[in-house]
Amino acid sequence: MSMMEELEIGGGDQTQLRADLESKAMIITGHQDAHGRAVIWIRLRYIDSQRSSSRDVASLFATVLLHALRDSSVRRHGIVVLCDASRSSMQNLTPATINAILRKVMPNLPVRLGVVFVINPPWILSHVMLPISFTFLSLEFKRRHIFIYGAKELWAAQLVDFDMPITSVPTELGGTACVDENAFVESVCLFTNIAATCPRQKSSMMHIPQRDPTHIAMGVPQHEIEEPGEVPGASFRAALLGVDTSGIVMDDHNELSIDVGSVEEANRTTQLEALLVEQGVMKRWQTFKAGSVYTELPLWCLRARAHIVERAAELLPRVMSMMEEL
Repeated sequence: MSMMEELEIGGGDQTQLRADLESKAMIITGHQDAHGRAVIWIRLRYIDSQRSSSRDVASLFATVLLHALRDSSVRRHGIVVLCDASRSSMQNLTPATINAILRKVMPNLPVRLGVVFVINPPWILSHVMLPISFTFLSLEFKRRHIFIYGAKELWAAQLVDFDMPITSVPTELGGTACVDENAFVESVCLFTNIAATCPRQKSSMMHIPQRDPTHIAMGVPQHEIEEPGEVPGASFRAALLGVDTSGIVMDDHNELSIDVGSVEEANRTTQLEALLVEQGVMKRWQTFKAGSVYTELPLWCLRARAHIVERAAELLPRVMSMMEEL
């Protein structure tokens, strides 16, 4: 069973997902770090394990990440996570929830994880739960987690040392970034087809026609916004990525050794196209491309596989096959 089917992303009763979204435990802030990576803000104290199961929290996290991946900048640069663990306890983050996120969600979504800042975590989380959960994960993944301690007034100053501008840190964490949480919740509700059951929030960001609130918050110019178009069945899964991401596992070491948009990347893209011709896949890709809005899929696969041409060529047919099954 695929991750999206197991977590019922885009299907089933979404009442719980709506409630979890409205808790505002996980938010795309609309800001970026110094490397252009989108900031995901998590407040653990807003997660109630008595109300939301580990599967529910994993579904929420996957939905937020999938919504973020609609933006080409996120697909290119990736994300960083501000995980506010202050005033949290084991009732907020259970071992089952940690495992669901680390083993079901993260390995099956094509997103580049930059850094996870765990802010002021309780001792049980930083010294017991996370170390146990990290036991079988790569050293590189563990190194992406940075713990921030001390008084709240010092959090933003510490984050600046790790390329997180104070202007991108929410005011609640001591920064100066304003986050329209209501607009984010509404944008996800609209896109996941639960707008009818999700109360509409008033936000000036919604008065601009034909622009998604997330894009507006991120300052994405109108001409760079990718229109999803009409999708048969209005399936969230198909509309979002056009692909069931089951089986697409990202590399543990995801740092780009080649700059995005560089001459070297263009050369690798040319090499990939030549390999696709040699393997007899190019004709299939051209046919697929003619009927799809995802015209840069080979480049996406190339970046997802750390610019290793052979691995990107192996990934592309799998992605197309899963898209065609929808």
